[in-house]
Amino acid sequence: MADYTIDSVGTDSRHALFSDRVDTFRVAGMTLEDGSHLSLSQYPSESPDWGVDSYIKANGMPVWVHSPGERTTSVSAVSTEAAAALNLAWETQS
Repeated sequence: MADYTIDSVGTDSRHALFSDRVDTFRVAGMTLEDGSHLSLSQYPSESPDWGVDSYIKANGMPVWVHSPGERTTSVSAVSTEAAAALNLAWETQS
């Protein structure tokens, strides 16, 4: 049984670091059982994994925050089960 809810899936884009290239990536929002919220992203080269862009506790306290799709620092990934659910949500909404 999942202890999270997938709130949204979509796409976003950003300029690549030190380049005029624009990269498009998948984004998703997930609410955990305790009310905490995760903002997630996935570049095509990272599939099937999803990186955690932000983790905000239910009381609004930020635990981990960086820009959507940010990859200039290390990225934490969601569990394999959650990644599979996110990929399925992406495929069914496309």
